[in-house]
Amino acid sequence: EVNMSLAKFDELDSLIRGMLYIETNNPRECYYWSHPTEEELCHKVPFDFSQPYPFL
Repeated sequence: EVNMSLAKFDELDSLIRGMLYIETNNPRECYYWSHPTEEELCHKVPFDFSQPYPFL
């Protein structure tokens, strides 16, 4: 046996907090592909967290 206890957390809340943590510590980590179906126009764009919701 392991001498520890587990705390139950909401998965969606944990995901959102993780996204906000990543953005705070490494703002260029979150991005999306603009025009993903057009090879000539496709490029990586950092996600703008100034108005983050909804980002899921």
